[in-house]
Amino acid sequence: MHIGIVGAGPRGLLILERLIAWSRERQEKMAIHLFDLNGIGGVVWQPNQSYTLIMNTPSNMISLFEDETVTPLAGPLTTGPNIYDWTKTEAAEYIQKNNQRFEHANAFLAEIKRLQANDYPTRALYGVYLNWYYERLTTQLPANVTLEFQLHNIIMVQRMATGQFTAQTLKQKYTFDSLIMALGYSENNRNEEEALLEDYANEHELVYIPPRNPASADLTGILPHSTVISRGLGLSFFDYVTLLTAGRGGTFTKNADQTLTYHPSGTEPKIVGMSRRGWPYHAKGINQKAYGEQFPAQYLTRDFLQRYDKAHPLPYEFFWQRLQLELNWVYYTLWLSAHQPEQVSAFQQAMKPLIQVAQLALILDTFKIPQAERLDIAEQMNPAVAFTENQIQQFTTAVASYLATDAVAAEAGTKTGPLTSALEMLRDVRDSIRYVIEHELLTEDEYINRFARHFNGVNNFLSIGPPVQRTRELQALVAAGVVEFAGPNARFSTDRGQFRLDSDLKPGQFWLADTILESRLPPATVLKTTNPLLTTLLANKDARSYQLQEANGNWVDTGAIEVDRQTDQLKDADGNVIKNLFMWGVPTEGLHWLTTMSPRPGVNDFFLQEADRIVATLFQNQTNS
Repeated sequence: MHIGIVGAGPRGLLILERLIAWSRERQEKMAIHLFDLNGIGGVVWQPNQSYTLIMNTPSNMISLFEDETVTPLAGPLTTGPNIYDWTKTEAAEYIQKNNQRFEHANAFLAEIKRLQANDYPTRALYGVYLNWYYERLTTQLPANVTLEFQLHNIIMVQRMATGQFTAQTLKQKYTFDSLIMALGYSENNRNEEEALLEDYANEHELVYIPPRNPASADLTGILPHSTVISRGLGLSFFDYVTLLTAGRGGTFTKNADQTLTYHPSGTEPKIVGMSRRGWPYHAKGINQKAYGEQFPAQYLTRDFLQRYDKAHPLPYEFFWQRLQLELNWVYYTLWLSAHQPEQVSAFQQAMKPLIQVAQLALILDTFKIPQAERLDIAEQMNPAVAFTENQIQQFTTAVASYLATDAVAAEAGTKTGPLTSALEMLRDVRDSIRYVIEHELLTEDEYINRFARHFNGVNNFLSIGPPVQRTRELQALVAAGVVEFAGPNARFSTDRGQFRLDSDLKPGQFWLADTILESRLPPATVLKTTNPLLTTLLANKDARSYQLQEANGNWVDTGAIEVDRQTDQLKDADGNVIKNLFMWGVPTEGLHWLTTMSPRPGVNDFFLQEADRIVATLFQNQTNS
């Protein structure tokens, strides 16, 4: 068999490992070609990227190896170290051996010495781990497998009458029996507003940076002391802030109260952050969980979810109410453990039958839980609830207060801090949420208008934020006057040869800037992508976008490229499954859910299962052909 893998990030490398493991067991002759113009690690996980960028997952929760929890597993089990274990075993020798390849080799050696299980590794170090993983695979190839890596991108794929596929780079054409496209983010054609801003920047010698991976963005045009408007306050915002401050030589020192003080280098710009919500994402809590440890679901259990199917859908409101109850269960269990430990069991018994969050108030009164200590999920979703109108008028001050409170909550830990543990529950029940999506338990209308347009944003804001270190740094940058915030729904315009941002909260308040940073990754919108591989698949009718229908009859494009849910084989323009042509990753976001996560060991990780399932399908197709 001749197999092509497009993409050498974590997903592509997982597929490579599964192909090798299956071929070794079956003694199947296989020639594999792996393609990625960016090298091993793909765009995001390059070893020589800025050393200032860190991951937002602890080192003991990232692995590309299967473990004993991964079931069902059709292929053979391949065990190996997570990042933390690797840093304490094979990492030093590998880094020293390859010190000429890695710009940060000395920094990596220092990092692996100090890195603890619950620390956040640098993204560059994850890139080294991926390179080590790849080289481990190449040095252990069975005799029946050959592997070639091509430092090129596949730009076109076409079906042949034989059932094979031709794949073309800018330099060469290949023929494959099967092709697995394990793609990450692609940039998109500019929308109307983005195009106008970019044109204005070009005309007036300003800087406009469209949505893209921050590590790949050229920031050299942003001058010291100039003003930058950053649109988006999620993970990309924190990356850009880091690159423009610590990345330019600024430093932080820790104070006795755990806050930080920023010492500028003098090369920083002034950064004005804004988004529709207006508030930076919640910090991730200090991890206290051991290998494979999670809080078990109490309400979104498999038994509950199995009552529903596509023909008998789960009402979104039931889903949302039970998810909120999950957060409340963890929050009050931990709060009572600290204040009234003898009441925990009785409280849980009283809470277990609830089906509506509104029913909880009476129980909280019964157990005399003070109003000031109660969890307000609406406030967590919109921190403005906690501030008066006058306080909100001074929005940067309100954000500084929010950051301080958020950091303290996160530092209380993911097993003992009530708030951070409750928000962490959104991560622990991801398999339950994914079950809802993969089994299409919501109506198409509620998926579009409630889950995609409401829940995804809430989930990102509450649970996919930065490590608390970044929140403390942002707090210090606000105190130093380097960063301020415009508030929700601030308005863009142009004025006097500059970009202008007007506050929606305070009449007359505005900022003039030389740079606009679109501080977000490009959304997965296959009909707008500039990726030539995806556009030619669509043009050749070998792919189609995944569309759903609202209750009013309107069809809505989800942004995803459509694949068979069970096998990840692509569907053509007529909806027919194309055997042996697979799409796995970000282009399927909207059909699958949270496609960017790295595998987590010890929890029967969905992505480890999915990689094995793709390769199982490939071999099954060969058997049946």
